[in-house]
Amino acid sequence: MLRDNQQFNESIKSNSAFLDELRQKMPEFFTALNIFSKTL
Repeated sequence: MLRDNQQFNESIKSNSAFLDELRQKMPEFFTALNIFSKTL
C-alpha cells in the first residue's frame, strides 16, 4: 500500500492554471524545466 502511494505521488504532474499564472508573474522562481525552486 505504501509503495502504491509513493508510485502514485511520483506520477503526478502539475498542470494547472494557477501554476501557469505563477510562472508568468514570477518566472525567477522556476527553473528551465518549469520546476518550482525556492532558492535564489
